[in-house]
Amino acid sequence: MTSCVFLTGATGFVGSETLARLLERTDREVVALVRAPDAEGARERLHGVLEGLGLEDGCGRVHAVAGDVTAPGLGLSEAERFAVANRIDAVVHCAASVSFTLGLPESRAINVEGTRRVVELAERAPDLERFVHVSTAYVAGTRPGRFTEDDLDRGQDFRNAYEQSKWEAERLVRGHAGLPLTVVRPSIVVGDSQTGWTSAFNVVYHPLQAFARGLVDTIPADPSSIVDVVPVDYVADGIVAALEAPEPPGTLALVAGDHAPRLSELTDAAARFFDRPPPALEGEPPDGLEAFLPYFTVQTVFDDSRARALGLEAPRIESYFDRLMAFAVATRWGKRPAPRTTAIARTSRAA
Repeated sequence: MTSCVFLTGATGFVGSETLARLLERTDREVVALVRAPDAEGARERLHGVLEGLGLEDGCGRVHAVAGDVTAPGLGLSEAERFAVANRIDAVVHCAASVSFTLGLPESRAINVEGTRRVVELAERAPDLERFVHVSTAYVAGTRPGRFTEDDLDRGQDFRNAYEQSKWEAERLVRGHAGLPLTVVRPSIVVGDSQTGWTSAFNVVYHPLQAFARGLVDTIPADPSSIVDVVPVDYVADGIVAALEAPEPPGTLALVAGDHAPRLSELTDAAARFFDRPPPALEGEPPDGLEAFLPYFTVQTVFDDSRARALGLEAPRIESYFDRLMAFAVATRWGKRPAPRTTAIARTSRAA
């Protein structure tokens, strides 16, 4: 029987890159939960994602089901849940709200209760072999020092509802002892390391855009703070590696870890690229950037020993930072979106 993965978040940034790798590197079929009013809408939305990925040829291996992680039963009928559960042997749960400004009830509705509903479906699957839950390295919250892949509850506080709800979701999945569970914990996910491509201009992109436009000369931040960023291709590779490993490898931190840059290194790289003096790391918060500034005071080092033992090592930011910025400028920071295929073609021509 052909292996079949139930994938949530396939239309999102990390989820779509994970879908691309499932089609490019495995022979698995995929059942993708897509938020849409009906089956036709789900198929159309997923087809648009596949077009953007340049993978229309893989349409025959991907099956869209209309649903929503925030709806009871994932928005599926009893018959649909039965059919999906009996078809799949793996789950990759990427769907989440990554907003730093939602309140805790709203974040929990998506990140915690949505996860609970995906687990409920998974537990109905008689042939389930793997459940990959995409968490975040920032379940560490404000805990300083080294945070290992086995750490979870260290008495930490949280910067926002996103972090807390993802921590609660991870506790939830770990509470289901019979689940063949692997948790992956990406840090701050940026564009592709080879092309710079991204569909999500958030977190570090916001202050970098403001700096590039001359709107920010000062940032109240600690120059020694750790800005752990990883490219989306590395994260998607790690998710598929967790899925394909012969046995559930446990928690994997998909992070830069000991090679994460300090904030001063990141601002110096931006200053060189945009040919401007680096911002002074002091002063008042610039308007519109308040939600992101707590990530410029982080003193946590994410240990990724288990991920490295599996052969997963993130590239250093200096090797691809200029590609990220070149793509951002070329697309006007997302106002003129470019599909993934365009970025790949541009890189191929340059080579």
